Amino acid sequence: MLNSLKVNNYAIIENLEITFSEGFNIITGETGAGKSILIGALGLIMGNRADTKVLFDLNEKCVVEADFNIVAYKLQSFFEENELEYDPCLIIRREILPNGKSRAFINDSPANLKVLKDLCSKLIDMHQQFDTLGLNDPEIQLQLLDAYSGNEFLLIDFQSNYADYTSKKNQLAKLIKIKAQAEKEQELLQYHLDEFEKLNLAKGQLIEWENELSILENAETIKSVFAKAAYAIDEAEPSIISNLEELNYEISKISSLHPTIETLSDRYINIIEELKELSVDFERQSDQTDLDPERLSEIKEKVDLAYQLQAKHHLNTEEELMAKWEEISDHINNFKQSNVEIDKIEVEIKKVLEKLDALAEQISAKRKKFAPQLCKKVELHLHELSMENARFEIQINDSNEFLENGKNEVLFLFSANIGARLQEIKEVASGGELSRLSLCIKSELAKTIKLPTLIFDEIDSGVSGAISLKMGKMIKNLTLSHQIINITHSPQIAAKADKHYRIFKENSANRSYTKMEVLEGEEKTLEIAKMLSGDPPSFAAIENAKSLMSN
Repeated sequence: MLNSLKVNNYAIIENLEITFSEGFNIITGETGAGKSILIGALGLIMGNRADTKVLFDLNEKCVVEADFNIVAYKLQSFFEENELEYDPCLIIRREILPNGKSRAFINDSPANLKVLKDLCSKLIDMHQQFDTLGLNDPEIQLQLLDAYSGNEFLLIDFQSNYADYTSKKNQLAKLIKIKAQAEKEQELLQYHLDEFEKLNLAKGQLIEWENELSILENAETIKSVFAKAAYAIDEAEPSIISNLEELNYEISKISSLHPTIETLSDRYINIIEELKELSVDFERQSDQTDLDPERLSEIKEKVDLAYQLQAKHHLNTEEELMAKWEEISDHINNFKQSNVEIDKIEVEIKKVLEKLDALAEQISAKRKKFAPQLCKKVELHLHELSMENARFEIQINDSNEFLENGKNEVLFLFSANIGARLQEIKEVASGGELSRLSLCIKSELAKTIKLPTLIFDEIDSGVSGAISLKMGKMIKNLTLSHQIINITHSPQIAAKADKHYRIFKENSANRSYTKMEVLEGEEKTLEIAKMLSGDPPSFAAIENAKSLMSN
């Protein structure tokens, strides 16, 4: 229940505080006095956005604060989930700063607008989405029917799965597009991959191939030089070794004549032995250096292919070659993987569609079950409001496609006169008829709404005094289960109030100010009399006001 509302520095409200009754609260006042401004301030509490245009004084912040009693509404889990301190005396505050920034507080803890809206959606129904003009909107009509049919949790489940379905459909479309593009590229990429697979390059192998190619291309020269070297060292007449050995013989003759000769002689002998081994190695290398045209052709083809791939893909090193090979291979694998992912998502979509079908069927069944009940009760209320011949029907059309709220489209049809065919509300209902129809629907809807506070903004627009009286009684009945705040121009409705506020405008030399006062006793009687006949009220109007208040 909304206990009180404080408004500071908002539009033409400088400072205002209202304490509400738990029953039927009426707000009356002249057009332009600020009733809609009050609704706007309450909208800030409910999470609506605002800017500095709402500031009364541009140098001061705007503050709107609402005090609720929530002890009976079992909202502890909401506060826990949102890490907020729970208190049965709930205080919500909005601040609009001169720099345009907005702040929201729940029990003095900062909160974002989403949390604020979620919380207030459990406390207040302002009936703005279900106003008289909203009745012309098929989407609003569907929301009304679902609220009456108790489809809230089914719709939450459906919309969650529908969002998943939409996301998966978009993902599938993206994968199919990628696949189509890939199929165009795949032939060329596969050709490139085949070239890299043919090369089959391993780390460090290109240098090895280049070295081997150099040897094979110069094998004859290399073999000849190695052979000549081996021959010159050990086989020629005279050979290098034979000459050195002959000289070694001469050295041995003088070994006893000089102290260093023996050391030098040892070194000399080692050189001869090293030359003998070198001759063997030269001969072995000569033997192992084969003239192999087939191997030469094979290695040359490998190296040429490596160079071609480097040039084709603008690469410089072996590392870049191998990285490009891996990149192309990954692309090919991704193409194959995309088919797997497409199959997987198609299976997932099929499962979600099965869920959606089942949920849509349940939602549709409840709509079709409760629609006739709502129509019957609304017609009874219309008859009570002097529309004895009114007919109201809800047309439910099945859709072949999934919509955001199931697989139904809804139209509210109305007829006010005998013999007139049922048509869409927007085509046939006058302003007064819309007001009565709106109240009748809301009266039934209120029985299914768990919200403690209902706000009606001039729901009596366009109806006569006699009808307003009946509407007042109908609204009064809602206070058995709801706190009602009703802005009205109707004295018949105002006469039913448990608490009556008059909103008015005071003018100073510089500007206008919205003020508010509680009317009690004679003040209330005089206000209703003025609404009946004007200011000052006639004696008959005063007596009429007393009569209205006593019934």
